[in-house]
Amino acid sequence: MIKNTADSQDPRDPLGLAADAPLLAAWLNWMERAEAGRLLPMSTPGHKQRYDLVGTVVYGDAPLYGGLDAIKHADRLRADAEARAAALWGADWCRFSVAGSTHGNQAFCLALGQPGQEVIITRTLHRSLLLGLVMAGLRPVWVRPEVDPATGLPGAVAVQTVRDALAAHPETWPATPGPRTRPGCR
Repeated sequence: MIKNTADSQDPRDPLGLAADAPLLAAWLNWMERAEAGRLLPMSTPGHKQRYDLVGTVVYGDAPLYGGLDAIKHADRLRADAEARAAALWGADWCRFSVAGSTHGNQAFCLALGQPGQEVIITRTLHRSLLLGLVMAGLRPVWVRPEVDPATGLPGAVAVQTVRDALAAHPETWPATPGPRTRPGCR
């Protein structure tokens, strides 16, 4: 059951928007139950609110289906939120990417260019982006990220590296960086 949290002093809703944002109200309710230990989701995401396993990076991560609302009703909650976002942004329609990044990354690649076009992309890309490149028929122009000498982890791709790739491949589409959440990214 989703409760109206508009009158509460929840620090996660400092502007008091939950009264007019059912998806936010559902998330606030989810988080209250998660923090109280009153739920154990048996769906993705797989970390099950276990901060001891992966740290606070998963704080706030909640499934829409069977989490923020019952599986039977979650599409209505999502559709309402998408319609509100479209109205807010002055768009004809809006779609949210739910259930992880894979299909969003693949849709991005399919919209990025035509089959055979080159795209500058880092070697540390998420595998869903690689599959998206294959699905879209795009040809990657690989660029290497800098490596953090202290950790040995890949970091950001240097601006000059992207400039050099653009100069060497003038017909390429805009550079697409790898995920900013990778360890060592800045």
